[in-house]
Amino acid sequence: MDEKSGPSFSLKWDSNAENPLFIHEVLWKLPPTAAVLDLGCGTGTFRYRDFPFLIKAFDFVTPNSAIDFPSNVEFSQGHAWELPYPDNLFDLVVANFVFEHLHNFKRALEEVQRVCKDGGLFYVSIPNSASLEDRLYRLASRQHGHLQKYSFQSFLRHVYGLTGFKLLSFAEWPAGFSWMNGVRYWSRAYPVVQALIKATRTFFSKDLRLNSNFLFLFRLESTGKKGLRKVTHVCRKCGNGVTIDPQPVPAIFSWNCPICNTQNRYF
Repeated sequence: MDEKSGPSFSLKWDSNAENPLFIHEVLWKLPPTAAVLDLGCGTGTFRYRDFPFLIKAFDFVTPNSAIDFPSNVEFSQGHAWELPYPDNLFDLVVANFVFEHLHNFKRALEEVQRVCKDGGLFYVSIPNSASLEDRLYRLASRQHGHLQKYSFQSFLRHVYGLTGFKLLSFAEWPAGFSWMNGVRYWSRAYPVVQALIKATRTFFSKDLRLNSNFLFLFRLESTGKKGLRKVTHVCRKCGNGVTIDPQPVPAIFSWNCPICNTQNRYF
């Protein structure tokens, strides 16, 4: 299969079953001829030895475990917004809790689209910056912490506004606080966090673990058209939305609704 062709597989599932989302579900559907990019791989996002296809592992720093990667894995070091790979190479790009660490995350999204085949998949997970877990992580890891703040809506806005990826499935991932295990002092604070979560659930009927992270699976459409649409004004009569671009400076102006032809006046 040449570099310009589509993916070497297609996701298939029962109409009554859940859509694939979790990384193992997607990896199990890949054929041996697939090519996968593990972006921000660290010591390895998944068990490389369990899969025979070509894997490009990429990170800003070289992990000590890189020397033990199996022969089908090629490691490269660099920035996520400057990927050293040709266009249309990968059937799947994996970015597991990576984009919150990137300075130029918008350019990185564009790079992921560039190296992904038409119809290829993009698996990405991010923390919800409004969650208790992410707030504690930022407090504990100031020097190596999260640079970007995302919500579900804001991340989709970036993906749909910059790329041709479209959402296949997603999940709201509860907090696990597993990062506390290896952080000095914070591992001792875990019982306090547990008590806080329990008290909040008991007295306020709110679970602070929920919606702490988001998992997404996107597919790159062959057209590459962006999915974000812009609406700047709404007709006062029929409620139809329109885009007036560029928007007028603050002053009295009018516009006609293209649906009901009502003249609207704004200040």
